Amino acid sequence: MEEEEIQSYINAGKISIEAKKYARSIAKPGMTFFELAEKIEGKIQELGGKLAFPCNLSFGHVAAHYSPLLDSEDIIPENGILKIDLGVHVNGFIADTAFSIDFSGENENLLMASKEALERAIDIIRPGIKISEISEIIEKTIISYEAKPIRNLTGHELQNYKLHSGLVIPNTKNLLVSGRLKPNIAIAIEPFATNGAGVVIDSNFTAIYSLNLKSPHETKKLEPTLRDFYRYIFDEFKELPFNERYFKNYIDKNTFRKNIATLVSKKLAIGYPMLIESGNGEVAQFEESILILEKEVIPYTKEKRY
Repeated sequence: MEEEEIQSYINAGKISIEAKKYARSIAKPGMTFFELAEKIEGKIQELGGKLAFPCNLSFGHVAAHYSPLLDSEDIIPENGILKIDLGVHVNGFIADTAFSIDFSGENENLLMASKEALERAIDIIRPGIKISEISEIIEKTIISYEAKPIRNLTGHELQNYKLHSGLVIPNTKNLLVSGRLKPNIAIAIEPFATNGAGVVIDSNFTAIYSLNLKSPHETKKLEPTLRDFYRYIFDEFKELPFNERYFKNYIDKNTFRKNIATLVSKKLAIGYPMLIESGNGEVAQFEESILILEKEVIPYTKEKRY
């Protein structure tokens, strides 16, 4: 990995750390999800970073992929776990990190389960370690808190302008997932702990999308305004996820929704449904991004590092 790439990851991590501190200081019941998302994303940009994906503000039994729409007026409730999952990129090199807040104070064991599982996983990460060893320590730690890991959510490799790419790191030991961590990669580890069934399912709500670049020749068949829309997204985000809030100064929300639905139907874009815990359990999440170099392991989104 080139020094310039390493420094871009590190810089993205530094911005993500400040954004987390800011998010933690302002998040509270009674404010809208929209306001919180906009403020966090604004802080990332104010600090000189770019958005790697829409700020996820999943609450309670919603495990992932909730980000407010332009017309959202939903209020953050008083009771439940708020997961704040944010992403920063510098030159396409991504920092992906998350933390949870339990406003009710009734689910601290889930927060501790996820947080300790993450910390214990980071402690053993090194070049050459089996992925199954990481998964096993995550699973055992969460179970020790009488909670369940969510088995169909995983950690993942980070590549330039690619949020989920290459390796997956399950939160449960999976005999079907083999391999070892190689040097000169970036990964995100994100244990999810729940008091539910330990499985997430798709909801019927989608607010996050990305382009599907596997069929670029299909864009030639698009009518001109839709082709311009696709090109605008590609120029701004490449393969990174986006939300309609990103386009508020470009097109109105109804045009966005019509256009993105067309791109999805033509398999030129992908929608990521909001994921809910199948047993209606509360869900906690903590996440850090880690650089694995030849002679050093750097958890570059971790606050204690700086």
